[in-house]
Amino acid sequence: MPSLRAARLFFTIWVASISASSELEELLVMATVQNDAEAVGEFLEAGVGADAISERGVTVLMMASMMGHTDVAKHLLGSGAKTEAADDLGNRPLMLAASYGKLELVGLLLDAGAEVNARNKQSLTALMLATVEGQASAARILMDKGGATLDAADRQGDQALMLAARKGDPDLTRLLLLFGAATEARNHVGMTALMVAVSMVHAEELEIMGQLAV
Repeated sequence: MPSLRAARLFFTIWVASISASSELEELLVMATVQNDAEAVGEFLEAGVGADAISERGVTVLMMASMMGHTDVAKHLLGSGAKTEAADDLGNRPLMLAASYGKLELVGLLLDAGAEVNARNKQSLTALMLATVEGQASAARILMDKGGATLDAADRQGDQALMLAARKGDPDLTRLLLLFGAATEARNHVGMTALMVAVSMVHAEELEIMGQLAV
């Protein structure tokens, strides 16, 4: 694969001679990974698609989202990158940004119209993924700014509050309760979040159980 420096030295020649170039798409991927917003802007202006996909089937916007490359993402969104493009697991840019705790990207994608309650192939939403990964700040943005629903459930019927209880995360539990998570909801085996916390009990979950019992 040509280096990014070489690409920029011969940029004018390549643009003039290469149509729908897979090489230029590869270089856009490289520029995204390296957080080179200037190069990304040049490639996009030259007509390289904003939804270029890496060898692993991940779009450049997904890559920018999980890596926290805000300026790159702004270029991509400004050139029409799809916020609802999904990888093989059904994960979308907002889900990845939330999972990795990239707060600026979470806000940027919400502003760009990303669907906050979209689900991946495991029926997990961005809020549920943020909960699983312990990303309380991302979860707050999703609920406060994005209006994320609290009653979405995964394939086992677990809602975000149950996932927080299973994880043993007092901060996320407190946050979800603050936003109105239902303590009486039950999963597919009839367990509430309190029951989940009890079944997984260890020292860190004592605070959780106290909150859920209120």
